[in-house]
Amino acid sequence: MNEEKAREMARSIIAEVKEEIARLTARVRTGVVPDLERLTQALQTYRAGRYVTHPAVWPKGKYSYDYTLVEVAWQDEEWTVAVSRSSTVIPLSRTEGVFPPPTADYLVRRDGNLVMKDKLLRKDPESGVYLCGDYHPPQEILQVAAAGPYRVEVYRTVVNVRPDTHPLVLCHNEPDRRVKLRHGRQEARVSLEGGQLLSQFVLWRMLE
Repeated sequence: MNEEKAREMARSIIAEVKEEIARLTARVRTGVVPDLERLTQALQTYRAGRYVTHPAVWPKGKYSYDYTLVEVAWQDEEWTVAVSRSSTVIPLSRTEGVFPPPTADYLVRRDGNLVMKDKLLRKDPESGVYLCGDYHPPQEILQVAAAGPYRVEVYRTVVNVRPDTHPLVLCHNEPDRRVKLRHGRQEARVSLEGGQLLSQFVLWRMLE
């Protein structure tokens, strides 16, 4: 999406937010609407995401303090606006930022990569698996993840495999040569060499 198109979309979203805020009853602190430049950049960068903003809220004593929470969620060029009234007795610093959609743990970038917990997950062109940083897992792990899609979590002594919308390989530590493979309630101790991981996983899939 080019900047001009993203900016026009951001203007339309902000206009809708202002209309929704105007419909709220009196004595509700409105305070903030999405920032045009920041929202435009987010729409250019992410194919799917969620922009959240609310003002700083500093209650006095034990009294609750009303404020307005704004949420804009988008998928490609479709968007929804949610403006809700809330209150708190706990001080809240201002929030304004881009977050994953409510149904996902990651932001979907327009370049095909993902962002999860502020980390860029690059898509491996051959397997379609998303890799964290410069990590290059053994071929068996890539084959298991690509057979899903499954989320493959690689730890030092365990490889967890579970269904997910996107195949993900997250490396926390380089695994030892022999690791525990978990899939649902199944568990086995396998080697990352000689295709044992893939063979065990295929066997479990056949027994499902």
